[in-house]
Amino acid sequence: MKITEILIVEDSRTQAEELKYILENYSYTVKHALNAEQALEILAESEPDIIISDIIMPGMDGYSFCSVIKKNVRLKSIPVILLTSLSEPKDIMKGLESGADSFLVKPYNDEILHNRIQYFIQNAHLRKEQTENIQMDILYANQKYSIHSSPRQIMDVLLSTYENSILKYQEINENNKNLKVSMDKLNWIIASLEQKLKLKTQQILINDEKLIKVMEENDVMTENLMMQSSLLQIAGKTLKFGGWSANLENSKLMITIGTAEILGLSSVDKISLIEFISFFASESGNKFRDSFADCAENGNPFDNVLQIITENGNHISVQIIGEAVYEEQKIVKVKGSIQNITNCL
Repeated sequence: MKITEILIVEDSRTQAEELKYILENYSYTVKHALNAEQALEILAESEPDIIISDIIMPGMDGYSFCSVIKKNVRLKSIPVILLTSLSEPKDIMKGLESGADSFLVKPYNDEILHNRIQYFIQNAHLRKEQTENIQMDILYANQKYSIHSSPRQIMDVLLSTYENSILKYQEINENNKNLKVSMDKLNWIIASLEQKLKLKTQQILINDEKLIKVMEENDVMTENLMMQSSLLQIAGKTLKFGGWSANLENSKLMITIGTAEILGLSSVDKISLIEFISFFASESGNKFRDSFADCAENGNPFDNVLQIITENGNHISVQIIGEAVYEEQKIVKVKGSIQNITNCL
């Protein structure tokens, strides 16, 4: 079995050693470059399976480094994961513009990092067969960004950043709950021990500062989530495509706004897998069932051109792509994209 080789590009030796330790615990082979220039020297002699690069580095930053990789015919199929704190929505726009494949939020979550790497390894052959890039200009916050990537790459980046934002949002909510419990306990102590009022008042002030900080972080995450939704909607309308993800445990389907518009639905409320299949014409429905079952059971990806009857009765042709999502070597989801190609046939 081939051992996966990962190149880390990180100017902080401490953070590089921490990341290297995590990766080697999963039996990956790791190389380290202190900056983009040193990384390019390594890439001139070898081709790793994955590149993980910090964004802020002396000399060439992570965005410029990623752009160089994606313009190189020999290296462009290597997935590039950028390290970020997701402090500003423009980070994601610049990542899309540079051709990045995914974002990873600091500090690292070992399991999410491992799952992200496994996803790219298991779908490496699809990346080499991916469709031609699409040129798309997006105006965000009075700044124009030129994106030149395949639909699959765009969807991977948007879904990964959306996942990062959701995880951070859940973490903040959990901190909020814990802080509320602490505040309730503190209020009870103050009511019971009036002689320690001065000390407890100081503790309240400290907790208030923490609460304000949590609320500020919550506002940033909310802005990121709104931005992600806006980006997915822009991409879906421009390319006439959307994303979908089926949970194999409960057969629930998550769809983007682009998918809802293709199907003629008025909202992106969760629908069942059976309801989703009902939109396909009879023969197309059978083919989709077979492809989906093979992907869910054996992990085989699919890429089919099928016929769909929309909610308002229109007959359209779509290209639907699906691939397995693994957790601890078990297939837990099937996700993919759907694109209206009626006018392309």
